Amino acid sequence: MGLPEQWLHRERTVCTERSIWQGIVLAVVGYYGIEFGGVYWRRYKLEEAVKQRLGYAGQLTSEGIRQHLLDDIAGQLTSEGIRQHLLDDIASMDLPPAARNVKFVETQQPRALHVSISYAETVNLLFTTKKFPVSIEIRRSF
Repeated sequence: MGLPEQWLHRERTVCTERSIWQGIVLAVVGYYGIEFGGVYWRRYKLEEAVKQRLGYAGQLTSEGIRQHLLDDIAGQLTSEGIRQHLLDDIASMDLPPAARNVKFVETQQPRALHVSISYAETVNLLFTTKKFPVSIEIRRSF
């Protein structure tokens, strides 16, 4: 009768050890996932902010409309207004200072706006630090 009790004890020990290792692996994967996921989430938010601001520029049809709009949106419709609003969006996000180096090119023929942002995010991991280059380029033609 002693043999089944030893076997049950060994099974409980193996199950407990397996559960501990699974918990450790899950914690490590979760930790790295949150750290890496944050980089990609901030990049996504920035890209959406750029697209939204360039969408305002699409509302322009001529210089006359640009000059006659006097409300708050009018400031957003000029290229400098779009640039300033993008910088405000970037300042409100948790991004490194290098993300504020926005390259903004406006062409007249054909009418287009091109925005490019490049920076690097540093992620502090358990035993090391990793830099992730982030680059966003969006061109909007009208």
